[in-house]
Amino acid sequence: MTTPARPTTGDSAPSAAGDAVLRVADMSVAAGEVPLLQDVSFTVGRGERVGLIGESGSGKSLTALAVMGLLGDEVRAGGDVRLAGHDGNLLRAGERSLARLRGREIAMVFQEPMSALNPTMRVGRQVAEVLQVHGTARGRAAQQRAVALLDQVGLPEPGAVARAYPHQLSGGQRQRVVTAIALANDPALLICDEPTTALDVTVQARVLDLIVHGVTQRVRRCCSSPTTWPSWPRCASGCW
Repeated sequence: MTTPARPTTGDSAPSAAGDAVLRVADMSVAAGEVPLLQDVSFTVGRGERVGLIGESGSGKSLTALAVMGLLGDEVRAGGDVRLAGHDGNLLRAGERSLARLRGREIAMVFQEPMSALNPTMRVGRQVAEVLQVHGTARGRAAQQRAVALLDQVGLPEPGAVARAYPHQLSGGQRQRVVTAIALANDPALLICDEPTTALDVTVQARVLDLIVHGVTQRVRRCCSSPTTWPSWPRCASGCW
């Protein structure tokens, strides 16, 4: 029997209760009559980094998929999950509502980038697509923004990378592409599911620095301008 995953906060300053970006309370996941997760509760505050610690099979990835609304058809989640700035329990939301949130308000960096990317679509188009779907940018502007994002995540020759297919990139490069997609619309919450598992130590450090930098920069941008405070949920940023 595996030990359930438990949350732990990073070295970022803890946020007050009112600054919570995400609240998970008494969440459970089951496949039919078989319980997979029970009584999972944690909070992610603005600018805070929270880690779920547990052995393989303890439910870390399952927790992330449940929050994102990406569980399989035969798997059901119960409990209460709240995202700042949005009314209602995410576990009760319909697919149309969740689709509007995913990639814009809440984004995820998956464990295996090769399976998260479309092998038949050029990298630049995949980054631009998430901008176009949520109306952040259109047409040529989206393409230019995609190249800029690839540059921001530290990919050399971002224009060439944008024209490449996923299989033409290294594992570290693909992980940076997935990170660029996740950060494209400046989400309030970024979920990372062991994003450095398949990478060597040097690339692991670079990817982690990139993620931490993205969260830090978002908080700084929001805190530096008083005009952003009335719409604080859009400025809230957390990472888990």
